Amino acid sequence: MSKTITIISAMVFVLCLLSSPSMGQSSEDATRLLKEAVSLQEKARSNEDLKKAVQKYEEALSIYRKIRNVKGEGNTLNNMGNVYQGWGQYPKAVEYYEKDMGICKKIGNFKGEGMTLNNLGNVYWNWGQYAKAVEYYEKSLQIKRKTGDVKG
Repeated sequence: MSKTITIISAMVFVLCLLSSPSMGQSSEDATRLLKEAVSLQEKARSNEDLKKAVQKYEEALSIYRKIRNVKGEGNTLNNMGNVYQGWGQYPKAVEYYEKDMGICKKIGNFKGEGMTLNNLGNVYWNWGQYAKAVEYYEKSLQIKRKTGDVKG
């Protein structure tokens, strides 16, 4: 009897693992979700479309964190900041950009850091905090010059 219970318990455990949403999720899955979110964001015609994009970003972010893909996590955080900035939710946008900034510094992603500093400048500009915006733009410009980023 106890052997049967043990076998059944083991089978239930394995089935739970196999049906777990995080099981089998890969970087490719997260990247697919990220691309879908970007596409939704770019084609958005309503707040509902943007909410769907944020849901996809959150799914991608969850996977990137589970598989410890910090670069993907940073990219996703930055894109989420863009959505919240577009909505005028500046404190939330800053929160996402600052998380991305921490990741960029941690992994030595200087181009990403320059882009995020520029995005922070945009938030503060739109928020009416012009002096703070200029500080971020200047920091961004320094990095862009060092990395040879002439487009940014």
